[in-house]
Amino acid sequence: MSRASVHTFALPPLSGGIDYEKPPDRIEDDTLAAAENVWWHNGQLKMRPAFSIVSNGNRCEESWNSYIHGSDFCGRKPVRITWEGEDAFAVMVQKRKSTRTEKFFVYVFASDGVLRRTWTLENDLYTILDAAYALLLPGGASRYPFLVYTRNGDIYCPGTEETAVASGVYALVPVPEEEIYVPTIFLNGAAYHTGDNVDVPTGTMVEGFNLFSDRFRCCYTTTASDSGNAYQLFKLPVKLQSGKPVTVTYTANDGKVYTGTADGEHIENGIQYFDLCDAAGARYMSLLVNYTYSHISVNIQSGNPYFPTSTISDNLEVVAYREHRVRAAFFQNAAIADGCYFGGTGGSRLFLLLRQNIGGEDPFHDRVLWSEPGMPFYVSENSYAYVGNSSDRITALEVQAQFLTVFKEHSTYVLTCQNEEIDADSVTQGSNVDIASKGIAMSIRLLSDRIGCGSPGTIVRCLDRLTWMTSDGSICTLMAATAYNDHNIVEIGRAIGNRLRATSTSAERRKAVACVADGRYFLAIGSRMYLFDIRDQGFANLSYFSKPETIDRHIAWYEWRLPEDEAVDKYLFGEDKLVLLKLFDFYEQSQAGSSTQCAVAAMRLESDTADAPIDRVARRLQGGTIEMTTEPVMAYFETKRFLFGSIVAFKRIKALFLKLDGTSCRIRPIVDGTMLDPITIEIHPNGQMLPLSVARCRSFGLRVESDRAVAAGSLAVEYSRFGAVR
Repeated sequence: MSRASVHTFALPPLSGGIDYEKPPDRIEDDTLAAAENVWWHNGQLKMRPAFSIVSNGNRCEESWNSYIHGSDFCGRKPVRITWEGEDAFAVMVQKRKSTRTEKFFVYVFASDGVLRRTWTLENDLYTILDAAYALLLPGGASRYPFLVYTRNGDIYCPGTEETAVASGVYALVPVPEEEIYVPTIFLNGAAYHTGDNVDVPTGTMVEGFNLFSDRFRCCYTTTASDSGNAYQLFKLPVKLQSGKPVTVTYTANDGKVYTGTADGEHIENGIQYFDLCDAAGARYMSLLVNYTYSHISVNIQSGNPYFPTSTISDNLEVVAYREHRVRAAFFQNAAIADGCYFGGTGGSRLFLLLRQNIGGEDPFHDRVLWSEPGMPFYVSENSYAYVGNSSDRITALEVQAQFLTVFKEHSTYVLTCQNEEIDADSVTQGSNVDIASKGIAMSIRLLSDRIGCGSPGTIVRCLDRLTWMTSDGSICTLMAATAYNDHNIVEIGRAIGNRLRATSTSAERRKAVACVADGRYFLAIGSRMYLFDIRDQGFANLSYFSKPETIDRHIAWYEWRLPEDEAVDKYLFGEDKLVLLKLFDFYEQSQAGSSTQCAVAAMRLESDTADAPIDRVARRLQGGTIEMTTEPVMAYFETKRFLFGSIVAFKRIKALFLKLDGTSCRIRPIVDGTMLDPITIEIHPNGQMLPLSVARCRSFGLRVESDRAVAAGSLAVEYSRFGAVR
């Protein structure tokens, strides 16, 4: 009987990532059947680097409880800003002290994770039921690096050093009133006279009320009274807010300008008198403002019963404050849940998602608001649109190219700006929405009625394509339109989908976060992280692949296991290095009593040069500082179950040739799906032959485990094949 021939099978470079979708014997030769804490880096399959603390944040406040992450559907994402001339990231958390007090903390980190500054805002206006989920956004066209929009429409910005509340902690302050745009509600208004029954003043409507400010402007053209003893009244369009000033500016026919202000603090019977004065302070005439009936008129006892007829249009300007009725209708029981800047005619607009609170009864449901171009502090009361079915909640707004993408839980829409005339019927029907009353329309189009996003914290831009995790745990990317097809959504995470869903709950997936750092997409769910290199040709050339299995074969996913921790939440950001930010809400008992403390710690992914990578991670708050613990990085990978050309023949495995970089590791042969006992080896720099004696098997694989830095080089198997299985 002749002896079976001995064959050598050399494994290709293991650069294909993990595939949990197919059986281990049906994946590609360069793909892993399972792996943890490895990645393809610098031409090798290597153990991941370790995390180490770079910002050890002391506690921010004592005696605070109940850390608030925000709405179940509202992800907190780091905001990229410029801070003191360098790229930085701002993140926000919320703490609630009681049913009537909460605080917002904003932390500014350099891109390498070093903490630069801390800001805080205390607010005594909110209750548990209608607590604000404040939104952190870049300053956009404003001069501030970041802005905080709160539930009731207030806007906060970083204060100056004079507003410091503690060492390294500064106060957030309201945006100065003079920087918030005052809309002109109408021009060419006309006076009416005592005895006339006028509810709405005449004039040419120009702009809508600003949802971020109670101030408004109206302009009138004055004419002499021709009604006998009747005197002029200049009706304002809304009820005035009592206690707020009213400023009047009058331009006479000779061009001189006179101004006067009723301070709102000296009101008697609903009326306050005040003087119009020239630049030198000399009185020109006396006026009165009637807060009860909301009009301005000349004080008939001042000697001038009316304004003379003007040769200048809009020569009487009134700036006043309205009551909160319109603003309250927008923001009551709702929250500004997300926002982004999107280009439009004349500059960049701020788009905001206003969403009903959980348990609230907002009659407006979810809707999208937008500002005027380049004016993040002006959102007109008429600048909004509903998108899709109100039962499918909007979760996020993001921009890709010339489209604003509106993500809902189970569907996706795109919005585009169009320069065209539209009529009131189009606005009412929702097919097109007037966004600037200047001939610009917003077209709303359904992109997918089955794919949405329930994890808004996972939406990032990869090579200018939006990439995110859907409500069911799938990972998708939005392809750009081409000459051959419109925008389409492509699933790119089938290889890890089953694993991702099996190791996480739906609640964990809703709170998942992602970022792009070092050219990779990182997705963190609980203590697990999934990643792929967006620079690979597979992702860059997705438009050339028509079949899902082809896409899976060209995108290499890897899975990392992070140390277990006590963090309530995680943020990811970074550029050259990945930074993991952990937020702490720690209950501490002492002789003086108990307190709950808030602190942060940033951990950076270091270089992979260490012989034995050790995660130096923040575990908990102890005695006012972050307590650091260490944990070695444990890694493993499993090859494909190789059949060596035949599924029906027995094989004898004679030896393994291993060319690994490192010092030591454990090898576990996998025979017909059964994992054998580990073999610990000292790695030889020039490779080594490991004798094996597996007499009869149909499939063979290999598992490599290590707690020291290891990288896979050349791997080969010596085997002989016998006849068919009997």
